[in-house]
Amino acid sequence: MSQLGYRTALAVTKDGEYVADTGPLLCLGYSKQLRDHVKRRWGRKTHWVDAVRQELALHAKKYDAKGRAAQYFGGTAARWLVDAPPVDDADIPKLNALLARLKALELEKSAITGRRVKTGSKANLGEAESILFACQQGHTLLAHDNDAKKVAREVGVPAGTVVDLARWLVAQGANVAELGQSLLDLQATDIDSGERISGVLDLVPRQRRF
Repeated sequence: MSQLGYRTALAVTKDGEYVADTGPLLCLGYSKQLRDHVKRRWGRKTHWVDAVRQELALHAKKYDAKGRAAQYFGGTAARWLVDAPPVDDADIPKLNALLARLKALELEKSAITGRRVKTGSKANLGEAESILFACQQGHTLLAHDNDAKKVAREVGVPAGTVVDLARWLVAQGANVAELGQSLLDLQATDIDSGERISGVLDLVPRQRRF
C-alpha cells in the first residue's frame, strides 16, 4: 500500500529499471500479452544475470509449461533484455553472504514444513546474483521467491512481482481485462505468478476505506 492508501505498484518502479529472476521471466516467456506490455514499458531496462540465463536454458529442455516459456529466451527474441556482467571476483564474498542468507531462510522453512532443501552448487545462485546486481546498480528486483524478496529488502533493494508490474500498467491506462486474463491463464499452469489474483479487478488500484 502507498501512504495514500492506494493499492498500487508505483513504489516498485523506483528507478525505472529491473533485475529479473527466473520466475518472472518464465511468466513473460509464457504470456505474449503480458510480455508485450512489459517490453513496451521496460524494454532495455530489464536486466538478467548469467545464473538466471543458465536456469532458463535448463528449463527450456523440458516439455511442460515452464519449458515452453523458457524456450522463448533461447533465440534473438529476448534482445530487449540487458545482459548483466559476470560477478567480479572482488564481489564473491558478497555473493556468498547472500547465498548463505538464502540457505538459512530455506533451512528455517524446511524445519517447519519438511520441504526439501535445494541442493547443488548452483542452488539459489540466480536469486543471489540478481540481488547483488540490483543492489550494486540501484535497480529493483523482480522476483517471485519470498526468500529472495526478503533478502533483497534486507540489503535495501526494493522487490516486486509481475503482478505488481501489471498493477502499475493498469494504473497508467493499460487494458485491465487483457492483463488480468493473462495472469489468470498463468495461474492455470505450474508457473508461479508471484501473487494469485481472484479476478481482473484485483489489478485495479483502489482507495482504502479509513
